[in-house]
Amino acid sequence: MTIDRMNLPAKLYQPRIFPTALEVARGRRSRNPVVVDLDPTTFCDLACPECISGRLLNQGRFTSERLLALAGELVELGVAAVILIGGGEPLAHRGTQAVIRTLGGAGVAVGVVTNGTMIDHNLDVLAEHTSWVRVSVDAA
Repeated sequence: MTIDRMNLPAKLYQPRIFPTALEVARGRRSRNPVVVDLDPTTFCDLACPECISGRLLNQGRFTSERLLALAGELVELGVAAVILIGGGEPLAHRGTQAVIRTLGGAGVAVGVVTNGTMIDHNLDVLAEHTSWVRVSVDAA
């Protein structure tokens, strides 16, 4: 089946997606998100010349307390997966390890997109509580 990339109704009628969309519309399935991209911080320890997030870098971050509270809220919502990604380096945030432990410990699939520079300090938690880790070598 060929689908026009800009035709949202046609995308919803795909055999793999339509039954789920119909259940949500009829109130038989949760309207909560299934997968969440979470950007813990905009801090990055690199200065890649072609970075698509260059203008957003070093503009802010969640507090560790708020980040951990968000993890708890996502667990309560029944989110199936969380991807720690963002305009910065997620492993640079001091609260990221606790978030990964909280989500992974609750059965939420966790993915991390990292530039790899801080992986050594996070190997144990990444190995134990994530489903996958993507090391980006081209500015994410």
